Amino acid sequence: MSSLGSVKLYGDARATSEHVQSGIPAVVQPTRGEPVIHDIFETKTSTWQYIVADPATLTAVIIDPVLDYDPTTQVIATHMADALLALARERGYKIDRILETHAHADHVTAASYLQDRLARETGHRPLIGIGKGIVRVQELFSRRYGVPDDEFRGVFDVLLRMTVRDHKQANRHIKAGTTEDEFVTMRRERDAGLGEPRLLHQSLQMNIRAGKLPRPTDARHQLLHIPLRVGEAKW
Repeated sequence: MSSLGSVKLYGDARATSEHVQSGIPAVVQPTRGEPVIHDIFETKTSTWQYIVADPATLTAVIIDPVLDYDPTTQVIATHMADALLALARERGYKIDRILETHAHADHVTAASYLQDRLARETGHRPLIGIGKGIVRVQELFSRRYGVPDDEFRGVFDVLLRMTVRDHKQANRHIKAGTTEDEFVTMRRERDAGLGEPRLLHQSLQMNIRAGKLPRPTDARHQLLHIPLRVGEAKW
């Protein structure tokens, strides 16, 4: 068995609560022609990761993988990402893609680490994909944090897009019939209740790089920039 174990869920709310608290992945059993979905909760950042697999071919994608990061010691580890690989290995999955839903501000992505590990271990280098809007996000935050151009340009292999029709049908925030005023009100109410993510600055700098590490300095340190807030103090 993988280090994550497995829990089968069949619409049981109690089981869902238990596996969320424990960090154990749930397995959504498919009906004929549907994918197998493993959802894995990462407890330190309270974020979800997924492995979605075709039960016929065992081809799979990993969605929003998390890299372990301790902001106190600045230590990066790969325990969670390695557990995803163990689960894929246990099930015999061939990982064909690693997908990011967006540039997250609450955790550091393990996409590049997983891509490198899979390329070395299986001979297949899965492509990393994200929405094409990442280009604007990269431009904005690379300037804010001083990330060199060559450390973020071209780091994503596939840029995805959705049509207006897709959004009207499936976007939970702005479906057909949603007015601009309704959307603005919904976003303001939602955002007002959110605090600044604990790993905001580290996550954005790493995630616009698709999880690639910063280039070492001459002193062989790999650095991230953390803005200071000095308020009204002057000296």
